[in-house]
Amino acid sequence: MQITNGEPTNVEILEAVNKYASSIDGRFDKLEGRFDRLDERLGSLEAEVKQIKETMATKEDLAALRTELKSDLGKLRSDIIDFIDKKFFTLTDILIKKGIVSQQDVKAVFGIDPLVQTA
Repeated sequence: MQITNGEPTNVEILEAVNKYASSIDGRFDKLEGRFDRLDERLGSLEAEVKQIKETMATKEDLAALRTELKSDLGKLRSDIIDFIDKKFFTLTDILIKKGIVSQQDVKAVFGIDPLVQTA
């Protein structure tokens, strides 16, 4: 840099300003690159969130499934009880016919409340 009368020339000032501007341009280019990569990542995240929203179960879905499961379990319980009752009645008929138990014994057993526990 050539200084005349202790001051830089206009050309020198313009060169310094141009050098500084080039440095700033380089920094802006780096920032633009970072923003471009962030835009790509954000776009990818948005697509993933959209897919999750489209496939996830809602509270309403879960409530409907719970209701359906409760109904299915109730029916299954009823079917199991019916099956056991049928076997039990068949067994008592066989035991009565063979004279192993009396009608009075069967009435006593049938009279037990299923929720009552005896000691």
